[in-house]
Amino acid sequence: QFKANREQYIRLHDIFNNIFIGGVTALMCVTYFLLIPFIEIYTKGVHDVNNIYSFLPFLFCSVQILSWSRMIASNLFGIAGHAKSNAIASIVESALNVCLSIIFVNIFGIVGVLLATVVSLIPKVIFLNVRADVKILKRSNFKTLKIFLCNSLVFIGTVLLKPVINLSVHSYIEFCIYGFVLV
Repeated sequence: QFKANREQYIRLHDIFNNIFIGGVTALMCVTYFLLIPFIEIYTKGVHDVNNIYSFLPFLFCSVQILSWSRMIASNLFGIAGHAKSNAIASIVESALNVCLSIIFVNIFGIVGVLLATVVSLIPKVIFLNVRADVKILKRSNFKTLKIFLCNSLVFIGTVLLKPVINLSVHSYIEFCIYGFVLV
């Protein structure tokens, strides 16, 4: 498809990227709203340890959004036969994750490891997507950046909206209903 009609391929690529990242972001926004209520239902009656950390949904959802945001670019490199050239990015991401995990675990406890994962994913997502736009699609990365920026704003808006919308979920049935309504 790319060699037959480059412009059409790039248009389809952008549409797919937009739908894919938008879908992941939407699901993570729903997850952000429902993660604490799920943990509250799941751990009902357990009082020996605090299982509710209000910032964990943000970190877990961020990991998923960032991980899936590199998927299209990674696949594009594989299809174009350039997958090996991204090995250095994976090595840097892993090394950064390990180093930051060691530092952050001493400061924030086990949550520091999750924070290190979020921080180390950001450069790889940027690197892969910019490189895919410039090297393979031979264009500016403006459209991809716009897609990521819009979806980031949606997720940040969800985070800011959460204190205003407090879901009171008491059962798995209510959890499913809220999940269906939010989706």
